[in-house]
Amino acid sequence: MKGAKCDLKESDIYRPIKADESEKLTDHLEKYWSHELDKLKNLEYTENKDGQKVPLKENARPKLYKAIFNAFWLPYFIIGIWLFIQCSVVRVAVPIFQDWIIDYFSRNQIAKYKTERNEVLFYISSMVICNIISALIMHHTLLLSQQIGMRIRVSCSSLLYRKLLRLNRASIDQTGTGQITNLLSNDVSRFDELMTYLNYIWIMPIQIMIIGTIMWQKIGISVFAGIGTLLIITLVAQGTFNLLIPKIRAMIATLTDRRLQLMSELVAGIQVVKMYVWEKPFSKIVSMTRELEIKEIKFSSYVLDAYLVIPIFIDRLAHYSTLIMFVLSGNDLTADVTFVTFTYFSILHITIGVCIPLALIKLGDSIVSTNRLEDFLLMDEVNMKRLEKTPQLQDKSQKSNEATNVENHTDRSISKNGTIALSELQETSDLPVCVKLQQVSANWINGQLPPTLCNINLTINPGQLCAVVGAVGSGKSSLLHLLLKELDPGAGSVLLTQGSSKNSFLRISYTSQEPWLFSGTVRDNILFGQPYDKARYIQVANVCALTKDFRQFPQGDMTMIGERGITLSGGQRARVNLARAVYRQADLYLFDDPLSAVDSRVARHLYRKCITEYLHGKTRILVTHQLQFLKRADHIVVLNR
Repeated sequence: MKGAKCDLKESDIYRPIKADESEKLTDHLEKYWSHELDKLKNLEYTENKDGQKVPLKENARPKLYKAIFNAFWLPYFIIGIWLFIQCSVVRVAVPIFQDWIIDYFSRNQIAKYKTERNEVLFYISSMVICNIISALIMHHTLLLSQQIGMRIRVSCSSLLYRKLLRLNRASIDQTGTGQITNLLSNDVSRFDELMTYLNYIWIMPIQIMIIGTIMWQKIGISVFAGIGTLLIITLVAQGTFNLLIPKIRAMIATLTDRRLQLMSELVAGIQVVKMYVWEKPFSKIVSMTRELEIKEIKFSSYVLDAYLVIPIFIDRLAHYSTLIMFVLSGNDLTADVTFVTFTYFSILHITIGVCIPLALIKLGDSIVSTNRLEDFLLMDEVNMKRLEKTPQLQDKSQKSNEATNVENHTDRSISKNGTIALSELQETSDLPVCVKLQQVSANWINGQLPPTLCNINLTINPGQLCAVVGAVGSGKSSLLHLLLKELDPGAGSVLLTQGSSKNSFLRISYTSQEPWLFSGTVRDNILFGQPYDKARYIQVANVCALTKDFRQFPQGDMTMIGERGITLSGGQRARVNLARAVYRQADLYLFDDPLSAVDSRVARHLYRKCITEYLHGKTRILVTHQLQFLKRADHIVVLNR
């Protein structure tokens, strides 16, 4: 047995069946979600009283539940058919055989004659067979329903992940880590629970009609007393609690997002908290947030307990009211009437009193979760469709990708109406890059004034070092994101040329203002998937002032670093981040204030040895707040918002 004598390895885990592979499931759901998104393209808008644009159609918003329904309704409906056979045919037949068995013994006692034993043996055998078939169908449909729920959960999780990778910078700033964690851990798991009970919603009325018809033939109009009692109590309770539970769930989800976001920020800044001895104040804040969440969860539990305690006595109350009505109607109460009606109400109790309440609770939770998932899936993303390729250009891009491993399709000509036109790819890709911006305006949030970038005119000649300075919030980082195509221009043109023409497949290296590292060795963080060239690697480590750090690390550059480089100092993280960008042989280098995290001596070394000497001849754009380095720059840009 695997794992009995040694630890399990990744190769020991069996692959999922093809129908359960996340890529296949997500592609299937994404196809229907794309159909929903297409509704936004053909909408007609009008203005409301506040001057805001609103769609003319009431149900114009894309609905995730419609996409899920279209993607998974057929297999789930087939499961529902089998469940219907189990609930409304097989289980309903058991009391009929029970009635015949009681009637058989009653006739033998009254008439005092013997009937063939085969008759009662047939009834008993039929009851046993029906119970066996019922158990088999119930457990198989339960398994298959949970499998459908698992597929919906997996496809929605992957859909969220794909959306997360496409979000633009403004949407990322509006989204917290706690919100993403809550969506992937809590909201998508609602579908697992919902699929177990959802079929009972349409099975219940049919089952009531079938059982009601059979009981009508047995006890007459008295059947309405029991079924009416069952329905009234259940519907009143469900109506009341279904109004409360979604509101409580939405409040709990909001508080959970707030707590997770707070904890994420606290863990990320734990060094500062410990340095300033802020443990008690932050502990108090976390405790207050958690107490509010626990208070709502406790209230939700009380409401849910009150909701679920009703089914315990509802079938007995319905059975009692039926027998009272039957006796008051002048009928004699017999054993077959008592036992058969009790069995039927027990069947209805499981459907109406247990499965339906749970189905409606899970449905309410799923509606809240689906709305939260929709809000995330409809956030603004990077507009990759604006990049138009010709067939010849696409073939060349594939060859270029094979040669350079990673290519940024960022060289483009952007017209005033926001369309992007590509130029032909040249054979010579090592020539310096020229950057030209003409009357460029861009904004992270549409309609916000003043815009992030307004009427920018800039020309950076090939091979120049351009230093960008300005006050905090003046748009220095946004200028780099504009060249990276993370920020779409609202007006003007952006042109990146290489040599005498425009190259559509420039290699761009970028260092973010906040160093980004992943869990792995220092060398892996520098190479970042690039082939290892020892001579170039040693040279890059030298100019980035990492050679001395390598000697101090326990295993040199093969030392493992924790997530986000937690084992490195701030300066070491910044230099590893810079070395990754420099090691890549790019056509254009964008540096977002890499010198701010190191001391003045190291900053001088990085600026002189790395940025000005090692990358000499390359087009470089350096965002910095250290004005002492401006005298060696070829071009200086001052931004003022």
